[in-house]
Amino acid sequence: MIARYEPLLRRVERLRFGTATGEESARRHDRFIELCVRGEAAAALAERTWHSLTCTGPTIDERRST
Repeated sequence: MIARYEPLLRRVERLRFGTATGEESARRHDRFIELCVRGEAAAALAERTWHSLTCTGPTIDERRST
């Protein structure tokens, strides 16, 4: 099933991680894994990572109203 969407996922991946912001996100992800492996608190880093994600398209509610 995933193979069907792989071209789309690859395009989204390039759009997200092919920028300076995306590169920083990848570095935070690596840091998060390091903290988890060492058993250190990683909640603050995880929160910053989630808050860095943005959506520029319409929301679900906006799509439903059209």
